[in-house]
Amino acid sequence: SLQGLLREVAGSLIVRGLISILGSYTFISFIYAALTSSIARDISTGYMRFLLSQPFRRSEVFVAKLIVSFLTPLIVYFSVYSISIVAVGGLIVVFMNLLNLVIGYVIVLTLFLYVFSICLCITLITKESITSLISSLLFLYGVEYTVRMMKNHPVQYFIPSMCLWNFLVRMHCAESTLPWLSVIVPLVLSIALIAICYIYFTKRLEV
Repeated sequence: SLQGLLREVAGSLIVRGLISILGSYTFISFIYAALTSSIARDISTGYMRFLLSQPFRRSEVFVAKLIVSFLTPLIVYFSVYSISIVAVGGLIVVFMNLLNLVIGYVIVLTLFLYVFSICLCITLITKESITSLISSLLFLYGVEYTVRMMKNHPVQYFIPSMCLWNFLVRMHCAESTLPWLSVIVPLVLSIALIAICYIYFTKRLEV
């Protein structure tokens, strides 16, 4: 039917956009490694000490850094993704596949949170700009390469971007049972890492 055809085309557009974003893992990693390394630079140069000496709470400084370094790339990607889908398929794409579109946003959010949480942890550990940048990239690229080599290993289904690829493929094939743990596990772990960073920054960080 015409409705079924339109739904299939709309679903294809959404998946193609997600494939493009997941394929940008290397670039996304570099962006967040660079942005979070600026926090390490603030610590190493003493600027963070200056900020914390002002009438700002540590929690406020952390949230401000979080908004600038995490939300900016995410909003840009979300905007480009949404605009491209509407521009190519029109609003009908949104209405025909609203659930898949929401799932797509969750997949993107999971990938970005994972990369950012790793970079933020490494930044607060190293506290040096260049060291943070290099260490973050080596870790993220190293994990990605290692997981790709571990074919059919269970761990492959819980570490982005491989687990998200797996979820996306099954969603595109319209399987009745989707591997939700492939999204939930890295999402929860990423949030937990950011929470740990928040506690460390507000309670233990010495500048």
